[in-house]
Amino acid sequence: MLASFRRLSKSTVGTAIMGIILILILVGFAMGDIQSVISGGGFREAAIPW
Repeated sequence: MLASFRRLSKSTVGTAIMGIILILILVGFAMGDIQSVISGGGFREAAIPW
């Protein structure tokens, strides 16, 4: 699986695809935080409790 990611990242199209996937993951986390703040929970509830 790592070899396929390496091969994908060497092409221009593959780099673009990997960048889009990374941006979508970041947007997903941001949306979760925003929804938590809107519902009145603040940032602490959205974080992992350790």
